[in-house]
Amino acid sequence: MPVKDHLHLAFGESLKAWRQQRGLSQEELASDAELSPSFVGMLERGEKTTTLLQIGKLADALSIEVKDLFLGTEEAPHIYREAEILFRKILSEANQSELKFFVAFCEIFTTHISRREK
Repeated sequence: MPVKDHLHLAFGESLKAWRQQRGLSQEELASDAELSPSFVGMLERGEKTTTLLQIGKLADALSIEVKDLFLGTEEAPHIYREAEILFRKILSEANQSELKFFVAFCEIFTTHISRREK
């Protein structure tokens, strides 16, 4: 599965977890975020992409920060948080060639991991 699909699934799982944690139905969340219920369902299943504006509306409707939709409902373990900070620092200083290499590495790594899980 391409990295992009994994990202959509992870975002959808996080969105669903936050919605359920708040005790909202898809219809209630959609209404609060001014979106359609079917669109919210497709986002939760990783079937649709969305815009930053829509992500902002979803976060507002859930009374959370946008970043929380990408972190999930629980804080990442300390070691993962440290790794995230390190990656952000490395990527912020990387040039275009280094970024392309990093993306290619992540795709290869993800493929390797998914093969091991089968």
